[in-house]
Parts: sequence; C-alpha cells; structure tokens
Amino acid sequence: MILQQKLLVLAAVLALLAAASMITIHLLFSKVFFGRVKAPESSTVFRYEDYPGGDRGMTRFRSGKNTLQGYLYGTRNTKALVVISHGIGSGSASYMAETIWFVNHGYRVFTYDGTGSHASEGRGTTGMAQSKIDLDAALGHIEKTAGLKELPVLLYGHSWGGYAAAAILAKDHPITASVSVAGYNTPAGIVYETAQRLIGPLAPPAYPFMRLNNFFRFGREANAAAVPAINASRTPILIIHGTADQTIRYDGASIIARRNQITNPGAEFYVRSGEGQNGHGSLFLSAAALAYAEQVKDRPAAECDKFKLGELDEEYMTVVNGFYEKHLGLSKRP
Repeated sequence: MILQQKLLVLAAVLALLAAASMITIHLLFSKVFFGRVKAPESSTVFRYEDYPGGDRGMTRFRSGKNTLQGYLYGTRNTKALVVISHGIGSGSASYMAETIWFVNHGYRVFTYDGTGSHASEGRGTTGMAQSKIDLDAALGHIEKTAGLKELPVLLYGHSWGGYAAAAILAKDHPITASVSVAGYNTPAGIVYETAQRLIGPLAPPAYPFMRLNNFFRFGREANAAAVPAINASRTPILIIHGTADQTIRYDGASIIARRNQITNPGAEFYVRSGEGQNGHGSLFLSAAALAYAEQVKDRPAAECDKFKLGELDEEYMTVVNGFYEKHLGLSKRP
C-alpha cells in the first residue's frame, strides 16, 4: 500500500512537471520566440521610399486564418518573377536591397510579410514551420493572378525563408529554380539547436515538450524536412550557407550540413567562407558594408549611411543571378 501511494505521488508530481513544462514552453513560444513582429523604426533600415522612381503594386492573400500583405516590384519587367521569403523576426522590407537589385536586373519581384510580421495579420509568427505554409499560400495566389502566373517563378529565401524555399519543393508548384540561403533542414532541428545555445543542459529534457507544442501548432506540417523535399523534386536549387553562421550552424541544423544526402541532380552549393562574410546575416553584404558597420557601430542611427550599411556583395548576387539565368536558359554558365 505504501509503495502504491509513493508511486501515485510520483506520478502526480511528474504530471504536474509535464503540465508546467508544456505551459512554460507555450508561453515562451507565443510571447517571446514567435510573438508579433513590428516593422522597425530605425533610420538605418531600407524602405521603398529610399528608391525614387520605382514602381510597386500591392496585393493581399490568405494564409490559413490570416490575410498577408504582398508587394509587387518592377511591374513592367518580364524576365521572370522572383518570390522572396524573408527571415523570422523581420519582414519583406528587410530584403529591400535584394528586391531592388533584382528589379534593376530585369526581374519582377513578389515579396510579402509573413504571418504575424509587419503589415500582415497574425498574433505571432507561430513557429519555424510557418514560413513554408506562407510561401505555399503566396505561390497559390500567384498561380491564380493574371500577369503573374504567366511568368517563370524563381524562389529566394533566407533563414526562415531559406527553409521554406527548399521544403516547398515537396508541393506541386511550377518553380523554375530556387535559392535557399542559410536555411535549416527541419523546424524541430533548429528549435533544438537554438535551445541548446540558450538553455544548455535543460534542452534535452525540454525537447519532447517542444516537439509536442510544435505538433499542436502545425499538425502534419510540424516537422516537414527540406532534404527529402529537395530530393523528391526535379527543381534546381542553389543552397548557400556561411561557415561561421551562429544562428543556424553550418555543421548543425542547416540544410548544407546534409549535402551528402541530397540526390537532386539540379542541386548546387555555394559556401561563403570569407572573413566577416560567412555569418548568418552578413553573407550577402559587401566587405565595404561590413567595414563601414564596424566604423559607425557607436554612432546614432541617424548619422549612419543606410546605403553603405546595406550594400550587397556583387560576387554573391552574381552567383545567384547566374544560377537563375542558367535555368531560365539565358546563360551558358556550367
């Protein structure tokens, strides 16, 4: 009898701990890690207004229960349509430099603010699987829109969007080529890697509750992996990653860490290893931009030149453009 009582007490304690863990993780995910993302007010952030003479259209579409804000740039360009999927904690405006670069090189560009980000609806960004869901919705909208559905579609995604640009290949969308930058292979993998960095030895016991929370949020989409999606598709994909990435480790949760598992014959890899240009958010910036950022790091934002801070690396953009043109049949690049 005493043993049974002790076992019942132990079971009750474990149940309480499990419930407390689930509640804690739910609150952390909802309020801290996957909360609402507001548009930044800093004067160092690029805005559409910083590029005089540009043309922009606006559109809205549904992703699940939320309406997302979409933008169309270079509305008279007909080379192809580049669809940009942004990183978590940001919005489409964070990739304005790339957007304008593509427009200036003949592309039409479709961007959007993901769920819970900037001008789109949503109480929060939901989780690491949401970017694929939002990109799926964006492509569905494009495929129903006259003037867009006729163009070859090219994907460009970074981080949260880098995962989406690869994992979406499991869906039945007509995509000419995709570029995945600093993407992770699975939502659960990057959540665990981040937990290891933030809470160390507490990550392993917390992990089952993280997985369960993720399942409640996304169901069968909760842990869709990028690598099997790449392999199941014939769509060419360029996978880019920096060797010093501390957000999605090059040899950790990243897609590129699994390059030996990728069998898609159209897959290519571009490793950024140059000092300073091999981080998570620096791999597309020019050496001059990184040097200027170091020079003005202690200055007020109003005194900084946003164009110098956000200058793109031409070699990087040339590689991306060459990959696109190769698969559009516009280049003889091997």
